[in-house]
Amino acid sequence: MPDNEHIQSTLRERFKLATREAKTTRALYRIAEIQLREKVSRSELNSPVIFSEDDIPPPCFEHISLEELLKKRLTLSSVAEPMRSLKELSKGAAPDRRKVCTAIGMDPKMTAAILRLANTPRYASPGTVRTVSGAVNLIGVKPSILLALGAHQSIRPDAVLAQRFSVYKFWQHSLACAFICRKIAMRAAPGNEESFYVTGLLHDLGQLVITGAIPESQDELLRYVSLRGLPIAEAERTVLGFDHARVGNALFKAWGFPHEMILAIGEHHSLPASLSPLGTAMSVADNMSKAFGLGTHLNYYVRDIPSRYLHKCKIPESDWPQFVFETYRETNRFLRQVAKRFALK
Repeated sequence: MPDNEHIQSTLRERFKLATREAKTTRALYRIAEIQLREKVSRSELNSPVIFSEDDIPPPCFEHISLEELLKKRLTLSSVAEPMRSLKELSKGAAPDRRKVCTAIGMDPKMTAAILRLANTPRYASPGTVRTVSGAVNLIGVKPSILLALGAHQSIRPDAVLAQRFSVYKFWQHSLACAFICRKIAMRAAPGNEESFYVTGLLHDLGQLVITGAIPESQDELLRYVSLRGLPIAEAERTVLGFDHARVGNALFKAWGFPHEMILAIGEHHSLPASLSPLGTAMSVADNMSKAFGLGTHLNYYVRDIPSRYLHKCKIPESDWPQFVFETYRETNRFLRQVAKRFALK
């Protein structure tokens, strides 16, 4: 397929659920085209994955309720690089607190484990600890390292998840959303940059719960994403009766996380008339990262961003195109720095 046709085909797929003529969408479309042309120049552009009905077998699992899902033993996967970095730090007699916080804050699962413990009565009033640094200060550096390392588990080698779900792409998407949320907080909520970052990092943890607890559901979810053109959250609601945002909401509520984080994570795939400031930033960041080519699944879709969201994020509409371009460059620079820090190819 010629390069330009390949790019246009990918753009049509990525923006099939968006209104290309909308003011907020036009800037995302333009930056997506730039991103795809850069990929072509590096010979890295892959076509959207298209399945036929014969590619994906009929569902072979029993539907379970959200309550039953949360009672399962959670097998949450993650990339190994932050864990290796943390292991190296643990070898010192007095590990650097800042470096420990940075390593933990690069992994959604380790971050969730630290905040879960910090928000128990043993350390603080539930719902009050919003940041990794705050949690490490309460728990202590060495205990935090041990807890974070203990939270790290590998994927079962026989799981369908290993074939249908890219943990590395999930990690990239989570880091990108975290970075963009932090950037929005600089405008909309100065002083809350770290809590916005953590929320962005953890917003899709429900996906790891679903893929770890019900790995066999991935084939059927892909049927709805690829063959019906549904976004992943809608496919999850169709197949399972709930989506990963609701799973994250329920999980973090049970773990005593701060209310505003629970709310933002639960509503990041919905478009209610009024989102919380954190929820608005989360929704904007999620769509921006997908426009930047940093989605989680094999196929993913950009949705329209209402103008009122920009107003809540303190981004004037006239500044939006420049904000999108700058954020795209800064997000890629951040991800390159992460890759360099953890010696990723």
